[in-house]
Amino acid sequence: MFSGMGLRVCAFIVLLSVSIGYVMWHAHRVKKNPLSSSTYAVDQETIKGIALDTDNVSKLTLRQKLVLVVFVLGIAFTVWGIITQGYYIDELAAIFLAIGIIGGAVGGLKPSEICDHFEKGCANMLFPCLMIGLANAVVILLQDANIMDPIIHFLSGLLNGVPSAIAACGMFVVQDLFNVLVPSGSGQAAITMPIMAPLADSLNLTRQTAVLAFQMGDAFTNVMAPTGGEILAALAMCGGVSFKKWMKYLLPLFILWWVVAFVFLIIAVGINYGPF
Repeated sequence: MFSGMGLRVCAFIVLLSVSIGYVMWHAHRVKKNPLSSSTYAVDQETIKGIALDTDNVSKLTLRQKLVLVVFVLGIAFTVWGIITQGYYIDELAAIFLAIGIIGGAVGGLKPSEICDHFEKGCANMLFPCLMIGLANAVVILLQDANIMDPIIHFLSGLLNGVPSAIAACGMFVVQDLFNVLVPSGSGQAAITMPIMAPLADSLNLTRQTAVLAFQMGDAFTNVMAPTGGEILAALAMCGGVSFKKWMKYLLPLFILWWVVAFVFLIIAVGINYGPF
């Protein structure tokens, strides 16, 4: 895990700086001209829906303060469970369900009222859950129809016989594109690395360079691949921002990420990156 860490740390710093710079530039541009935002209309509707008269907001009651205490203690217990007890999806779901029930009881809600509010919360998540299910269905179809292996074999075959620096960049592109089909990092590694490792050997690339290409390729498209489901769920929870508007915002940053990836992969080839 620690071999070749220096170059990966440098790549992380550069990618983080590029991302922060892009977000700050976009925020400054929208601040000067709100109409330049692709989500201007969505934002206006959201503002209307959550507008509050801040001059007449009542103070928190004792019950409301106790509900906040229950919530904070629940989150603290969640962190403790993850770090020390290895809690995962099932345990976390149970904890959040308990927070909702206990918080509702402390807040003075009747059992039927707790159920009613729970149903309203589920209604808000119905569309994101459907999107995740549909996205996973695409991956299942590709796997069961044995389509993914021919795709990755074809893409990797395109890299044979090209210069080392271009091959390294090509590996990253293949991994990034394949990440759209298989959003799971472990799944992608199991499928692609048995091909990429010997391919790196045949192209006189260190396997560490192939791993670097995999690491970046398994990351960038996570924020744009609809097959992952998470991005669609996040957009649905952000006031119904369309995937088209998200892509319009993301595409310039995505191109910058690719440029940074190419630079570091070329450097990796030049320094014969890694001890193996």
